Amino acid sequence: MPASVDGLRFVVPVQTINAAPSPKYFGYKRGLTLLNAVNDQVMGIGQMVVPGTPRDSPYILDTLINIDAGPIARNKINRQKIHTQWSDMTRVSGSLVTNQVRAYDLLRLFARGGRPTPLGQAFAEYGRIDKTLHLLSILDPIDNTYRRKLNKQLAVQESRHRLARIVAAGRGCAGPRPWWWRRGR
Repeated sequence: MPASVDGLRFVVPVQTINAAPSPKYFGYKRGLTLLNAVNDQVMGIGQMVVPGTPRDSPYILDTLINIDAGPIARNKINRQKIHTQWSDMTRVSGSLVTNQVRAYDLLRLFARGGRPTPLGQAFAEYGRIDKTLHLLSILDPIDNTYRRKLNKQLAVQESRHRLARIVAAGRGCAGPRPWWWRRGR
C-alpha cells in the first residue's frame, strides 16, 4: 500500500502544549505542525500533532509506524556492519512494531554526541538498500509506473493540505484569510 506523510504548519493564536516558536516558519509567533499520512486511496490513515520546529522530521517515522492498518553508485553496502548488529536490529524492529519504544527516541539513540553508534551505522547501511531500489525505480527509463505512483501520491497529499487550510481558516469558500493566518511551508 503506497502511503506518504507530509506536514502542514499552522500559527496557533492561543497557548497550547504543542505550539513552539520558530522564526523560520512563524515569525515571532508560535505554531505547530500537523503530520498526516495518506494512502493511495485518498484516505487519512494516521496523523500526529508535533511542535512546529524545523526539527520535526524524526516524528515522521513515528507517524508511519503508528498507521492504522546518497548517490547510487558512489558507495557499496557494508554487509559486515549489518551482519554483526542483525540480532539487535531485529529486536529494535520488534520494539517499534509493538510500540514499546518511539521511533523518535531510537533515532536519538542511534547517534550519540553527533556520532552514529554501531547500531545506527548498521541501520544506515540497511537503509541504503531500500534507497538504492527506490532511486533505481524512479530513474528507470522504460517503466515509469513508479514515478506515476509517486506523483499521484504527491497530488493526493497536496489536495488534503488545501482542504485543511480551508477548514482551518473557518471558511467553506475562497476569501480573505484572518489576520492570524499564515501559510506555512
